[in-house]
Amino acid sequence: GNIIEVSGLPGSSPAIERGNGFANAIKKYPSLKIIKEVSGDWLKANSYKEILKLSKEAEEDADLIFAHNDVMAVGAYEALRTLNPNENKKIIGVDALPGKGAGIEFITNKIITASLLYPTGGEEAIQVAVKILNKENFTKENILQTSVVDSTNVRLMKLQSDKISTQQKDIERQQNVLREQIRVYNNQRTLNNI
Repeated sequence: GNIIEVSGLPGSSPAIERGNGFANAIKKYPSLKIIKEVSGDWLKANSYKEILKLSKEAEEDADLIFAHNDVMAVGAYEALRTLNPNENKKIIGVDALPGKGAGIEFITNKIITASLLYPTGGEEAIQVAVKILNKENFTKENILQTSVVDSTNVRLMKLQSDKISTQQKDIERQQNVLREQIRVYNNQRTLNNI
């Protein structure tokens, strides 16, 4: 298969890491080739323009487009639709974020084929920082686990993200009730003291 890679902002560490990770993954499959790499600078509009410039390669030569984020994957999808409204090329993004206008919605609506759930590593970074501060041994390189979100599991991912969103709203509502209760308590205590 022939692949067009739409990378993020050149020189940025996420673009470098995602590019290296993708290149290392496809090395195992000699029949897969990156025929063109373009920079989408993390933006849908830039990805759209770059894929349009590659009209022949994008429309005829490529079997798949791999974009470093879901927004650029949508830009590639729209460019392909501009070139040929019947185009049905596989497009893969990265991030698989929940919510409106994000990766899980794009997969659900069949705009992109799949997305790689890419963890931020925030929790792991904090754990390593605590080990460093406590002068404990720590691993310098930590591999973050990813998973593929596609048509086979997007519904489950959407249900999970909707549940988390509902729980977050409940927490915020409870915090507001608690703040109001504290305000009432403080007013009653002040009144009692007077």
